[in-house]
Amino acid sequence: MAQFATEAYQLEVSDLLCIRSASRRRTLLLCLLHQMQVRTRDQLIEMFQKRISAMHKSGRNRLTALREAYRSISEEVTETFSQIVDIAAETEAPNHEEQSQVERDAALGKQVRSILTKGGGIEYFQNNYQLLSALHDNNYFPLMQNYHQRNRGSFIRLTKHLNIQAISPSSRVLAALTFVHDTQYTPPPYLDDEIDISFASKKWQSLIRQKIDGEWKLRKEHLQACVFSHVANGLRNGDLFVSGSDRFADYRTQLISWPECQPALDDYCEAVEIPNNANEFVAALRNQLKTLTQNVYERQIEDSDLYFDKDGKPHLRRLSKKDGPMNADDLLEELKQRMPERHLLDVLHHVHCWTPFTRHFGPPSGSDPKLQNPVDRYLMTIFTYGCNLGPAQAARHIKDVATARVLGRLNAQHITTKKIEAALTDIVNEYSRFRLPLYWGNVDVAVSDGTHYPLYDNNLFGEHHIRYGAYGGIAYHHISDTYVALFSHFIACGVWEAVYILDGLLKNKSALQPDKVHSDTQGQSEVVFGLAHLLGIKLMPRMRNWNKVTMYRPEKGIRYKYIDGWFTRTIDWELLKEYWQELMQVVISIHKGKVLPSWLLQKLVSDNPKNKLYLALRELGCVIRTLFLLEYASNATLRARIQASTTKIEAYNFFSQWIFFGGDGLIRSRDPVEYEKRIKYKDLIANAIMLHNVVDMTNTLYEMSQDRLPLTSDVVATFSPYLTEHIKRFGEYVIDTSSQPPPLQPDRPLLWEES
Repeated sequence: MAQFATEAYQLEVSDLLCIRSASRRRTLLLCLLHQMQVRTRDQLIEMFQKRISAMHKSGRNRLTALREAYRSISEEVTETFSQIVDIAAETEAPNHEEQSQVERDAALGKQVRSILTKGGGIEYFQNNYQLLSALHDNNYFPLMQNYHQRNRGSFIRLTKHLNIQAISPSSRVLAALTFVHDTQYTPPPYLDDEIDISFASKKWQSLIRQKIDGEWKLRKEHLQACVFSHVANGLRNGDLFVSGSDRFADYRTQLISWPECQPALDDYCEAVEIPNNANEFVAALRNQLKTLTQNVYERQIEDSDLYFDKDGKPHLRRLSKKDGPMNADDLLEELKQRMPERHLLDVLHHVHCWTPFTRHFGPPSGSDPKLQNPVDRYLMTIFTYGCNLGPAQAARHIKDVATARVLGRLNAQHITTKKIEAALTDIVNEYSRFRLPLYWGNVDVAVSDGTHYPLYDNNLFGEHHIRYGAYGGIAYHHISDTYVALFSHFIACGVWEAVYILDGLLKNKSALQPDKVHSDTQGQSEVVFGLAHLLGIKLMPRMRNWNKVTMYRPEKGIRYKYIDGWFTRTIDWELLKEYWQELMQVVISIHKGKVLPSWLLQKLVSDNPKNKLYLALRELGCVIRTLFLLEYASNATLRARIQASTTKIEAYNFFSQWIFFGGDGLIRSRDPVEYEKRIKYKDLIANAIMLHNVVDMTNTLYEMSQDRLPLTSDVVATFSPYLTEHIKRFGEYVIDTSSQPPPLQPDRPLLWEES
C-alpha cells in the first residue's frame, strides 16, 4: 500500500488518466487516499502537541514577565496587609479593653473593609493574590488561560474526531477526556466533582478543585487545559495511541512477539557480543563496571588527568595541543595549486562515469525512463536541487537539457529519497576503495551532528530554534570518520536530536559499517546509551558537562578512597534482570526492521514511571554511560580522538553549506518530503565532490612524491577531501559529455617513500 501510494503521489492528474487499467488507477488512488489520511492524522496530532507546548510556553513567558511587572503589586499587597495588622494590633490595645470582643471585631471588620475598598476592592485583591501566589509557587498553570481559550474549540474537536485509545483499560486521562467532551456545553466556570484527577500533579489539582459553598467543584477551564496537556504527553510517550495513525500508533503492536524473537536470540547475541540470558547479561555488566572502576581508582595519583576539587567535583586537565608537521601547510598549498580546475557539473559527470549511480532513478513503475538524454537530465536535476537553485532558476542557465517543468517532474516522479540513498551508497562504496581516506580516520567510526536550515514560516516542521536563534529545521548528518557522508535526516527543531543518533547507522547500507559513533552533548541520554549497547554500537559523545552527570557505583557497599564522592547512586541490577526479555524483544524487533530506534525512543524519552521498558532501558544506559565516563576520564587518547572526530562534522557542515548556495540557503518548499530530499541531494553532490577530490588528490600526491617532496603519513593525515578552491559553481551549466574523467587508481602510492 505504501509503495502504491508513493507511486500515485508522484504522478500528476494527466499521468493518472493515461493509465489504461481502471482497476490499477483506482488501486493507486485508494492507497494514496489511505496514506494521506494516515499522514494527516499524524500531522494533526503533531500540531496539537505543538499548540499544547506553545500554551505552556506562553504561561512560562507570562510568569517571567509578571515577576517584574507585579513587583509594585506585591509591594501594594504587602503594604495593605501591614495596615490591617497595625489596625488589629491597635484594636487589641489596653485602651480598648472596655469594649467587648464582639464590638472590637466589628470595628476591626469595618476598618479592614474600608482599607480594602480604598485599595481597589476585595475582588481586586483576590485576583492579585492569585497572581502573586502563582509567582511565588513558580506555577504558571493559571496564566495559560488566554492561549487555551483561543484554542479550546480546536482541541475539543480534534480529540473528538481522533480515535484516541489507552494502553491501560483503566486510563484516568482518557476518562477525564471523555468527561471534558460530555461537559463541553456546561456553563462555566464550575463543574460537579465527578471525575478522578489523581493523574495530575498537586499544582494542577489545587488549581482545578475548589470549594464552593461547602462543596468541591472543578474549575472548567483549568480542567480542560490540564486534560489536554496530559493527552498530548500520553500520545508522546505511548500511554495513549490513535487508531489509523503511523507515528502515534500502539508501539506494542509493532514489536515482534517473544516466541518469534527466541529463534533469532542466540545468533543476535553472538553477533553483538552480549550474553543470551538475563543472569549472565547482568553479571557481565556488573563485573565490567567493578573492574573499570577499580582500575580508575588505582590509577588515581597526583599527576593523573582526573582530579577532584575541595567540593568533590571531578575535573580533567586540559589536553596538551599537539603541533602538526612543520611543513604540512606548505605542502597543502602546493597540493591546492596542482589540483586541476573542475566545474561542479563535470564532477558529477565524471563520478557518474566511474559509478553510474543514476541507474537507481526512474519512473515509479517500469525501468525505462522514456527520456531523451536521461543521464544528463538526472545530473542536472541533482545539481538543481542539491545546490538549492530551484527548477525555474536553473532552467535559465542550462542549454537544451531540460525546462523547469521537466526538472520538477523528474524530481517528483523519478527520484525519491530511497533512490538518492541508493545512489549515495554507490559513491560511498567507490570512495571506500581508495587508500587515501584511511590516512584521515577509522572506517569503524561515525560522527553525527545537526545543523540549521531556514524554512518558510508557518509550516509543520518550522520552529524557532533557541540554539541557532532562527526559524527553520535541522539537517542531522552522519559522516564517516574518513569524512564521507553516510546518512542524513531532516527533523523539526523541537525534536530531540539524540533519538536519531542510531537510525543513520542502521539505515546505512554502504561498505562502510561503523560500530562506534561520536556526537555532541545531545547524545548523552541514558536511554540512547542503553539502546546503543544492545544494538552493538558504542556511543562516545563529546560531553560538555560530563562532571555534572550522575555516576553509579556497582554495589552499595563498595567504597573508593579517592573517587568515592563521584558516585552518588547505585545500579538496580534486579530491574535489568526482570525486564531483560522486554529489552531483547525491542532490540530484535529493531534488528528485523520492524521499528526504528528513533520511533521507539520518541516514545521512551518522556520520564514515565509507569513505563517499565523505559525505566529498564534507562537503567541499562546508566551502566553504559558510567562505563564510558570512566574510560573517558582516564584515557587522554580517547578524549583527543573524540575531539578530533567531532570537529570533522563541523567542517562537513561548512562544506555542505558551500554546496547549498542557492536561494540564500532557504529551502523553498512546504512539503516535508521535499525537505529530506533536498538534504540528500546536497549529500549526493558532497560525496561526489569528495570522491573526485580523492581521485585528483591521489594523482596529485603521486606527482608530488615523484618530485620527491617530503610527503609523510603525518602530513597526509592533516588533509581532507573538503577542498573547494579548484571547483567552479557558477556560469553556464552545460555537461560536457566529451570530457574524459581521469583513470581510477585506488591503490596508487601516495608517499614518496612508497614510490
